[in-house]
Amino acid sequence: HQGWEWIDAIKAISDKILQPTSDPLMNDVYPFLFHAFDSDIIDKPHLSPSEAARSWTKSRRKHGIIYTGHNWQKWEQILEILKTTDKNSDKIGPPLLTGWNWDKRPDWAIEKGIKGADLDSKLLKKLNVQTQQAIPFHKVIPHSRRGRICPIVHRPLFNKMGFVTNRTFETFCTDTIPLIMFNPTLAEYIYGPEASKLIPDSDIITHINNIIESPQYFWQAVIDIRKHLSLHHSFEHRFSELETILKN
Repeated sequence: HQGWEWIDAIKAISDKILQPTSDPLMNDVYPFLFHAFDSDIIDKPHLSPSEAARSWTKSRRKHGIIYTGHNWQKWEQILEILKTTDKNSDKIGPPLLTGWNWDKRPDWAIEKGIKGADLDSKLLKKLNVQTQQAIPFHKVIPHSRRGRICPIVHRPLFNKMGFVTNRTFETFCTDTIPLIMFNPTLAEYIYGPEASKLIPDSDIITHINNIIESPQYFWQAVIDIRKHLSLHHSFEHRFSELETILKN
């Protein structure tokens, strides 16, 4: 379908259109992030950065980089991370990708020439990347315990439109150090001023080496961001926002 068909169909249903972005591209769309942060499901709610860093360092984790999510318009971003972190996988463990279409490019994508599910399985093997099929959504948080660092990536279209996803918030419930890989302005809007400490900019390898050498500094940022999310992006806060939109 063409874009205008979607817009006409949606406008025929309701006079209020909501999108999960802080800054909609269209004037008649309301910003509403849909997703939220639930502090009650934090895997290990450490009270201090020293405690978190000690637990993170001593825990037996098979993998370094761990990403859970389907391979749909994620390949280029994930590949950038894997290629730059290949040299320190000996220190922190091999990467693990969990979800559909990480083991090989699906036949339907090859047959129809669809690039959204691009993949180079030979390169993944060369980079010692391990893959696993999709898991139920309620297992994502405990599953993340198998790795140390968890990137947060958004699809190119979502980056363009400033969309957030469930994983934008859920990753901060895992017992990993997040790697924020989307628009820094949006990241600061969601996570507050401490977000910059978890953004690697263009030098990913140095950033990850710093995490390995000084985890307490980064766990302090994680704990501070959790507090910020609890205050500004709880489900209670979302329902209050939605009530205001409906009354407007």
